[in-house]
Amino acid sequence: MSARKKMALAALCAIVLGAGGAVVNAQVSKGDMAVVAPKESGESVTNMASHALQGCADSWNLGNDNKASVGSIATAAQNAGSASAYVNVAFSAAFPDLCMITVANPATSSAQQYVQEPGNAWSIAPDWRGAVSQLDSSGLTWNGRMGQDGTIVIL
Repeated sequence: MSARKKMALAALCAIVLGAGGAVVNAQVSKGDMAVVAPKESGESVTNMASHALQGCADSWNLGNDNKASVGSIATAAQNAGSASAYVNVAFSAAFPDLCMITVANPATSSAQQYVQEPGNAWSIAPDWRGAVSQLDSSGLTWNGRMGQDGTIVIL
């Protein structure tokens, strides 16, 4: 697991444990060296989590040869009168060091999920597809939008 992902995981764990916007020490190991974000750095846990989610979106936008195909969901949503496809950018519950992207079309109430593969790759086929109603509540936190080219923007 990369140092950045470990830092993101530590930040997300702190949020879940109720740290909210508090400033905390975060430490991850990078090879034989420990990397520490001290309290004095002024970076909040919420800010670190936001950077981690942006890292997921960047990985999708820059390292995904299939994003234009997935962007067809946004095109279909716009053709049906919605502003865009809804997107949830998060970390996989099964694999917490890997990003997970959920894309939903409000016009059809259908959704697809993609889990990042090791090395920042993304699969061509979705890891899951089905009705939005089948998603658990964590997948319904729409924190992004998708353009017709498949590019994700974090809100």
